Order: sequence, then C-alpha cells, then structure tokens
Amino acid sequence: MIDEYLKFWNIEQPVFNRALGPGQVYLPPKYVRFWQHLLILCQQPHTLQLITGEHGRGKTVLARWVYHYLNPMAHESFIYSMARPEQEAGWLLPRLNEYLIGHASFKDSIWKATAKGFEQLREEKRHLILIIDVADYIINEKAMEDLLFLYNLNKMAGGGFTALLIGSSKIWELCKSIAAIKQKISFRWDVPALGRVELEAYIQWYLKEAKMTSNPFSDKSMDRLFQYSQGTASNVNSLAESCLIESSLADKRVVQPQMIENVAKLMGMELKKSEPNLSSPEVPRPQNQGLKTDLFDQPQATEEEQENRSSPTYSLFEES
Repeated sequence: MIDEYLKFWNIEQPVFNRALGPGQVYLPPKYVRFWQHLLILCQQPHTLQLITGEHGRGKTVLARWVYHYLNPMAHESFIYSMARPEQEAGWLLPRLNEYLIGHASFKDSIWKATAKGFEQLREEKRHLILIIDVADYIINEKAMEDLLFLYNLNKMAGGGFTALLIGSSKIWELCKSIAAIKQKISFRWDVPALGRVELEAYIQWYLKEAKMTSNPFSDKSMDRLFQYSQGTASNVNSLAESCLIESSLADKRVVQPQMIENVAKLMGMELKKSEPNLSSPEVPRPQNQGLKTDLFDQPQATEEEQENRSSPTYSLFEES
C-alpha cells in the first residue's frame, strides 16, 4: 500500500512522517537571529542555554540540528535524552565518562575519571557541548549537582564546557530557583507555536523537501490545519500526512477542508473555541522561492519583527 501512496503523489518517501537529515530543519525567518545567538554562545565556555516549550513544538529536532551543526574538530558534542526522573546526584557523570573515556566510573573514581576526560579535551583544544533532552526529569537541586560539578571542574581544568537543556517551563523554574545555576544562564528561548502564516511556510518547506511539484492544500485547508493543530509542529505533521493518505485513497489531488475536519476528529483533535486571526495581514503570504534548507540562507528579520522580540514570550532572558 505504501508504494501506491508514494506513486500517487510522485514522491520517494512520506512528506511529513519521515526522519529529517542533519541540517534539515524549518525555522521561521524571524527566529533566525535567536539561533545565531544560541550557536555563538554554544561555542563559548562556561555558558548555560535553555530551550523550553510545550510538547510537540520541535525542541528536540532543533537541539539535534545544533548537535550536527557544531564542528567536530573543535567540539565534542554529547547529547543525552533522559528516560526517567532523577532526584539524586550521580546520574549524569557515569554516562558522560562512558562517552568520553570509553567506560563508566563510579564512586570515588568518578571524579578522577571526569577530570581526566576534561584534561584530554583541553589538550586537544576541543570544547565540550552537553545537550540534555527531556531535562524536566531533573527533579530537584540535588539532581542538578552533577551539572554544577562539571562547571566547577571545567573552570579548574581551564577547558571549554557548555550545557544546553531542553524541556518545558519546569526546567526553567528549577534553574531559576538555584542561585548557582541561575547565574550561569546566558540564553533562554521559549519555543512558540507556529502562527497561521508560519504554518503555511512550514507546510511549503516540507512539500519542497519531498520534491512535490504542487501544493495540495488550499488556503481554506491551511486554515483548518491551523485551527485543529493549534500550530503545534507534531500535530501539523501527523494531521497533514494523514490527509495526504486519505486523499490518495480517495484518488483526489486536492485536500479539502472537510477532509481535514474528518481526519482531525478521528485523531481526537479539537477545533479552537475562539477564531484566530487567520489572515495575519501584517505579514505577507509566504512564497516557495523564499524557503531555504540552509538556516542562514533564509531572509533576515525585518526591523518590525526585531522590535517585536522584546515581548516576554520571545525574549532572550525574560520570564514568560
């Protein structure tokens, strides 16, 4: 059945339900400056960055893009996705040691093993980037001790160390409550949901990456996608892909708004109670030629967009 589906749309793999390769990520142009800021800080020592946001907004995808972007000749990047809550110290160092020196160390030897790993990186003139995904599983100050130890050890060793924490507002609140951690925070971005115009550009980017020659979603269909997905990237992907499947089964080249409603209801998605501003007249409709795969090839933000960044939701370090 999958072969018939791919043949119907003349594509080689699913449009939205597919693994993105290194460097493949869509980011609205007005947020490019945030990522330039983040990447510069990730290559500086003794800094701590946070990417927060609700589930499904693409935080993990963006973190993996950072992981693949950094030059391996100058950086040692370790990405760890937490699988369970941690309330005590000692959960991070054994895993980091296993990555750095090839085996895990415990108890008294763990400090010496970690110091050895930092010393080796310093001699190689390489910068350690620690990316922790699902960082909400760091429950309390006790569990944060491993991270504090790494910062202190790095200062004594004279090397380069940066941490990037990925999670919800919970990890932000915990970091703010610990004075020794709060003073190290250099950057924090709460990833917003896609707006209506951004969703259209997001859809077009995926269609272009899949090399589809036409857009099966009309403006009204885009409106319905936005209303039911609420701008959450994971919802957009699953709903849009299911609609493409349904259209192929019905032998229709255009995804109708009614089909989106039917599929969304089957998936348990609810329509927004209040009607959003679907037209977003202050931002022009996106055009295909403006979509670029390379993050830094995308158009720069306008002066008006840069001024809008002073709002609490998108600020670099203000509370949301």
